[in-house]
Amino acid sequence: MYNFFNLLVAYIGGPGAALTQLQGTAIKRSWVYGTCLSDVEVDARFIRLCKQGTLQFVWLKLVLASVTVGAEAHGAYCEGKLGDAGCAYPYVVIMYNASYAAALYALVMFYVASKDLLVSHKCVLTRGRARESPPVPPHARAVRSAGSVTCWR
Repeated sequence: MYNFFNLLVAYIGGPGAALTQLQGTAIKRSWVYGTCLSDVEVDARFIRLCKQGTLQFVWLKLVLASVTVGAEAHGAYCEGKLGDAGCAYPYVVIMYNASYAAALYALVMFYVASKDLLVSHKCVLTRGRARESPPVPPHARAVRSAGSVTCWR
């Protein structure tokens, strides 16, 4: 997740370029993005929150992996038993899914703010691509598959 965010920032030209090119823009109200109440200003704070949103998944996944190993060693993990409050599995699953959802939301918000700057890199699969268009470069295929592979897991 965090590497994917950094790849998007690198496509824009780095953190400084992302800040200068995105500063002053706004994400319009939309129930799709969860910004129903007001427009979201894109500034240094917004970019920092997107970065923190993706980075929290990295460290929380490490913590949850440690908790899983410890709980499994003590026989308290009980994989697959969601209804058992005495097991660690339901808590790990809930925290993992909440963290994953927050990281994906941060990525989506950053993409929505910077999609005009990323259009030349063709980071997202386009529908109805003409036959005579050039082949998709390997790095773009890797970017496209990153989201679908992590969601598929």
